[in-house]
Amino acid sequence: MEINQTAAEPPNALDAGFLAGLVEADEALGDTEAENDVEWAVRPLATGGFAVKRGWEQREDDWKACFDREEHALLAAAILPALQRTRYFRMHTTEAPEGGFPISVLGEADTLIRIGRFREFDEPLEDALQIAYYLALHPLALFRILVAGGPLVIRTVGRLLAVHFGKRRYADEGPVRR
Repeated sequence: MEINQTAAEPPNALDAGFLAGLVEADEALGDTEAENDVEWAVRPLATGGFAVKRGWEQREDDWKACFDREEHALLAAAILPALQRTRYFRMHTTEAPEGGFPISVLGEADTLIRIGRFREFDEPLEDALQIAYYLALHPLALFRILVAGGPLVIRTVGRLLAVHFGKRRYADEGPVRR
């Protein structure tokens, strides 16, 4: 994939100079688990389409999922590892006295640390938080999602990062349009 940036486009936080400045920044959620990101791979199939399989599997018929389009395979490969991890977020099944359902994270020695509340009992939100947490700590998973999103998404994320980290403010930032 080739991404062309014209002179009319604003600077992007994904350029090398900006990224070099992030080396000194603290991790937001802790250390990444980047070395664990190679478990799932996307491979083209001889019959067409793309397989999502364990990185070490050699046979073409050893796949977890297969898709007609590479973008869909990349999305599956990005989230599959999150589904196999110990759950980090835990929603309590009883309502708190102050209202809402407490949400906790798994701490050391399997202790639960309360971090907030959901207004309603919402298991899909709990599941989504689990996947988002995994994605936030795994660069390869984020890469796969960005590639699946395409050049417009990648450029927009770069501009949003530049705003977030104070490289430059853009008054005209709006939603991503396809």
